Amino acid sequence: MDIILPLAMLLLGLALGFGAAWWLAEQRRRSEAVHTTQLKETFQALSGEVLANVSEQATKQLLQLAEQKLDKQTELSDQQLTAKKQLIDQNLALMQAELKRVNDMVTTLEKDRAAKFSTLSDQLAKSSQQMEQLRTTTHDLKSALSNARIRGQWGDRMADDVLRLAGFVEGINYLRQGSLTDAEGQKRQPDYTFFLPNQRVVHMDVKFPLDQYLRYLEAPDDTARATARKQFIKEARARVAEAAKRDYATLASGEESTLDYTLVFIPNEQVYAFLLEHDRDILDTALQSKVILCSPTTLFAILAVIRQAVENFQLEKTTGSILRILADFQDQWHRYSEAFTKFGERLAAVGRDYDTLATTRKNQLERQLSKLESLKGLPAPTADVIEITDTRKAG
Repeated sequence: MDIILPLAMLLLGLALGFGAAWWLAEQRRRSEAVHTTQLKETFQALSGEVLANVSEQATKQLLQLAEQKLDKQTELSDQQLTAKKQLIDQNLALMQAELKRVNDMVTTLEKDRAAKFSTLSDQLAKSSQQMEQLRTTTHDLKSALSNARIRGQWGDRMADDVLRLAGFVEGINYLRQGSLTDAEGQKRQPDYTFFLPNQRVVHMDVKFPLDQYLRYLEAPDDTARATARKQFIKEARARVAEAAKRDYATLASGEESTLDYTLVFIPNEQVYAFLLEHDRDILDTALQSKVILCSPTTLFAILAVIRQAVENFQLEKTTGSILRILADFQDQWHRYSEAFTKFGERLAAVGRDYDTLATTRKNQLERQLSKLESLKGLPAPTADVIEITDTRKAG
């Protein structure tokens, strides 16, 4: 719309200019025609007065000259008007071409504007739909986090994801909600129990308060946010104290012995960072109580260390057995090599005996048979007979 108004004004100015030029040329042509008519009338009046004094021949010549002059003047005026008309026609053609170009440009701009407006409308509709979906998802997430039971399930799901990512297998590397018994015979169930070398275990709880953090996010002013923040830090410290009071290290869990430290999993990096940002002493306080606060990232690092320690311990434990097996294998290999060598020597002796039987002894027997047959006057036996005879002798 910003370019259409200047173009329309430009086209209007061009039309007015060409119209004014054409009107001036038309007025000039009319003025020259009127002037010619007046001149002809004046000349005719003068001719009437002169006729009385001049001859008819002179009058005709004068009229001819006047008519020739008028014809030339009229022809020149016509040529000028024709030239001006051609110029005006050319300008009108150029103006029409310019109008057509501007019209095409306006049409193209209008199509492009319509296409862009349609695309923008589609994008706005999609954005509105996505915002509605995001609002619904946020509302559902808020409702879920407001429920303690669902929040606990969500924390367990986050812990399971981290364990699966670290390559831990339930029943092999850890147990869920293992049963422990204190000195008074009461049952306690940590959320997760991880196996360590030398029959050691470490326990982890997932529960952590998020109500006050949600109130902090929804607070309408700074005062409400400050109150929610203080209450959140207070509840976090209370949860650390609760984990320390559980004292899993004093509980019996079969043949395993529990480490002095307990893990407390915070299933959200933002909550973990918010806690460290607004309570910088909570990590030291937790460590003094033998409690380790873990986010998903730090829990993954701790699990990687645990898995590497278990693998190294298993490798160290089996190193002696592997060395003994290698020593026994080496002894058996030497015995096998000696027996195989002796067996080869025996095979070589048998081969030599066979070669002697197949060559020397066979040749001697054939020579004796040949002598015997020659005494009888019979032809010498064939090779088949010799082989049959050798077989019978061998039998």
